[in-house]
Amino acid sequence: MTKNNSINILLIFLSLIFCYFFSVSMARSTNTTDFPSYYYAARTVLDNSVPVDDVFKIDLNNKYNIPEKRPGFLIYPYSLLSAYILAPLGLMDYYDAKTTMIFLNILMYLCANAIVLSLGNASGRSFVYPLMLSVFWIPFIHNIVFSNVNALMLFLVSIATFALTKNRPILCGTLLGTAALFKVFPLAIAMSLGLKNWRIFAASIAVVGGSLIIPGAMGWFKAMGHAHQGFYIPRSLWIENYGIFFFWCYSGAMALITALIIFIKKQLDWPLIVAFAIPAMFLTMPAFLYYHLTILMFTYAYLWSTNQSNKAVITLMILSILVISFSHRYNHSVMTIFSLFLLWIILAYKVVFFSAVSKNNSFR
Repeated sequence: MTKNNSINILLIFLSLIFCYFFSVSMARSTNTTDFPSYYYAARTVLDNSVPVDDVFKIDLNNKYNIPEKRPGFLIYPYSLLSAYILAPLGLMDYYDAKTTMIFLNILMYLCANAIVLSLGNASGRSFVYPLMLSVFWIPFIHNIVFSNVNALMLFLVSIATFALTKNRPILCGTLLGTAALFKVFPLAIAMSLGLKNWRIFAASIAVVGGSLIIPGAMGWFKAMGHAHQGFYIPRSLWIENYGIFFFWCYSGAMALITALIIFIKKQLDWPLIVAFAIPAMFLTMPAFLYYHLTILMFTYAYLWSTNQSNKAVITLMILSILVISFSHRYNHSVMTIFSLFLLWIILAYKVVFFSAVSKNNSFR
C-alpha cells in the first residue's frame, strides 16, 4: 500500500467519523422535522396490535412517545412498501434512528455525486473538488435539517443510471420504481428513459403497481392528498397568476417538447437524458418543496464533468446554482423557476447541438 493510498484511507475514515458526529448533533438539535412521520410509519408496520394502514393516519395521540415537536397534520405520504423498507428504524431509539437517517442521507448523497461525476469521466481535482463543494448545496442542507429522504432519491437515480450504462434496463427501472415508492416524481425520469427503452418504464410501473397489492396500500393515495396541508408549497407561477388550466397547458407543452427532443435525437448518453429530464420534471410539477431540489445535483454534477472546458456552460450553471441557493430567502417561486428554465435551456441546447456520445454511456 502506497503512502498516498494510506493518506486517502485515513481521510475517508476521518470524514466518516465527522459525518457520524455531525449526524448525532443534527438529530438532537433540530426540531419540527419530517422524521416523526418516518419513525411512526416504521413503528406501525412492526406493531402487530394495529392494522398496517394506520401508517397513513395522523398520530395525534403520540402513540410511540416521539419526543420531537411536530405539526398535528404531519402524515406519512409515501407508499406502504416504503414503510416496510424503513422498518429497521423502528427497532431503534428515536434519536438513534434519526441519527441513522441523517448519516445515511449524507453517505448516499456523496456516493450519488461520485457516481455521476464518474459517469462524466471526471477525475483528479475535477472529481474531488466538486464532490467536496456539493455538500454546500442549500437544498441538500435543508434535506438534512428536515431529515427527509431526498438524498435517497438522488442515490437511487444515480445507481439506476449507472446500471443503464451497463445495459441493465430492468434493474434501472426497478430502482427508479423503488424511488417512486417514496416520491412519485422519479417516474417522470423513467418515462423519459422509456422513450428509448420501454423496459425501463415498464419495470418502474411494475414495482409501483406491485406495491399496491399489499393489504392497506391503497391508503397511499389519500395520504398524498393530505400530506402537505398546512405546509408552504411554492406552486408554479402559472397556477398563482393564471389558473390551473393555463398551468396544465404549459406543463403539457414543456413535457411534450422535452419528450420530442429526447425521442428525435437518435444517439444520446443515458446520463444526459436523466440530467435533461430532471429540470424538466420540476418545471412541469404543480408543486414541490425546496429540499426536493436535492436531486438537481445530478444535473449539475454531470454538466460539470462533461463541460469543464466550456466556460459559457459552466458560468451559466454556476449562475443557476447561486440563484437557487439564495432563492429560499427571497421569492422562492420566481427565482427557482427562472433557474430551472435556464438549466433546461442549457441542456436542450447541449442535447440538440452538442450531444457527443460516450461509448461507455450510450445506447446498446
